[in-house]
Amino acid sequence: MDLNLPVSEKDFQHQNRLRTTIQVAAIALFVRSVTYGETLEKNNLFLFALFATSNTIAQEDNYYLRISYGSVDTDIEAQEVIDSYDYSLSDSEGWSFSAGYRINRFLALEGGFSDLGKSSGMYHYSSTDTNFSITENLSSEIKLKTLGLSISTDTKKALYTGLRFGYQRWDVKYKFKGEYLEYLTAPTVIGAPGTGGPVEYSESSKWRNDGYDWYYGIAAGWNYQNWAISLEHTIYSVDNETPSFSALALSYNF
Repeated sequence: MDLNLPVSEKDFQHQNRLRTTIQVAAIALFVRSVTYGETLEKNNLFLFALFATSNTIAQEDNYYLRISYGSVDTDIEAQEVIDSYDYSLSDSEGWSFSAGYRINRFLALEGGFSDLGKSSGMYHYSSTDTNFSITENLSSEIKLKTLGLSISTDTKKALYTGLRFGYQRWDVKYKFKGEYLEYLTAPTVIGAPGTGGPVEYSESSKWRNDGYDWYYGIAAGWNYQNWAISLEHTIYSVDNETPSFSALALSYNF
């Protein structure tokens, strides 16, 4: 006996209406999370559960996974982080992993995790004329959790382009160390070291900042069967800075 009975037109329409209702509820929850950032992390699981339910009802396979790797423009100045000298932190390499659900060929909901790597900067000043030597080191590590929408051209075609935007929870860890060398008395001859010293002292500290803010970006890709390769550029708002992530991404649709 064949148990795979055909679905009636009425049942099919009912499934579509139910799926649409659930998706509208999920999008409404997303908007609420954006409006009240403190609830974003709490609602992530429920949000994906809603779309998983709608996907099961429609018996469609619209999920995708994506991993990205690339370079990060940290855009961090030491003077903006601590009361210090003017020097920039180095750029770094980062990666991200995300999972998404395609609502249709042009719109998708996606969430993920990004690690923008570790960047560092150093300032050094030394002069026997001023009788003082300074060495400072500052480093940062940025991690993000994202939830947003992807709007694109037809993802069923070989080539596509799109925009990505959403809300993120960022977490930044800072580490600072300063080493100072000072002579107790000035040199008697210009260019010669001072006397009565030297006296060395240092200071170090660690701290972290976190918060919620927006991100946005662009992407262009090429589809081949269930796989896709894309180039992405994403800009994040993090602790009054705007680091950007340029990456090559590999996606699998299932």
